[in-house]
Amino acid sequence: MRKIPFIVFAVIAFCAGTRAGLGRTFTATDGRTMEAEIIAATTATVSVKRADGRTFEFPLDRLSPADRTFVETWRRAQPKPAMHLDLSFRMQSKIVDQETGTQTGIDTKTERKAYVVVIENESFQPVPAVTVEYRMFVLDDQRGIDSRSDMPMKKTSGQTRLTGIPRLAETTFTTDAVELKQSKLQSGWVYADGSKRRIKDDLFGLWLRVIHDGKVVAEWAQPDTLPKKETW
Repeated sequence: MRKIPFIVFAVIAFCAGTRAGLGRTFTATDGRTMEAEIIAATTATVSVKRADGRTFEFPLDRLSPADRTFVETWRRAQPKPAMHLDLSFRMQSKIVDQETGTQTGIDTKTERKAYVVVIENESFQPVPAVTVEYRMFVLDDQRGIDSRSDMPMKKTSGQTRLTGIPRLAETTFTTDAVELKQSKLQSGWVYADGSKRRIKDDLFGLWLRVIHDGKVVAEWAQPDTLPKKETW
């Protein structure tokens, strides 16, 4: 595509561009016209293609007000290119608070745990404001369940808004806390039905999605098998 001064463009393009039109008749501020179609546009320039196949780029401020409005409407109507993010993730759990107690023959503990999540932007382009939606998964231990693999899974949803991540930088957020319960029989006590002596809920993992303009632009889970075993 040729990028030429507007004065030259006005002479060779607007004067010569009166053949069968492509899309629209554009009018310059000096009154000259050209029939062409838009092939690209920014907030400052527009690129057009004439019926003879020649392309030109020129500044918007050299067009009539009606044409500038037309170009801006066209530009806004074009689909936005998919965002490509180069992100890495890591996390660790932390105890927010805890409470211990005692019942007849049983010691109890209730913990509230959360995940601290670090998102690193490994690209040279800044990440714009995004929403992070997440699912926390908890193994719900119960009497009568002897195997960890048989424990039912509980799921908690949450989200947070990130204002952006500079290039080659990282940001951190903390999820909402979930409640985990523990109980353990004191020495000399047993359950009449023979159930195990200790019951303990446990954090199992985290699954998150990064959302921009209503679209998922990144996704991560730990353990990475979560999306195969559980539903969002």
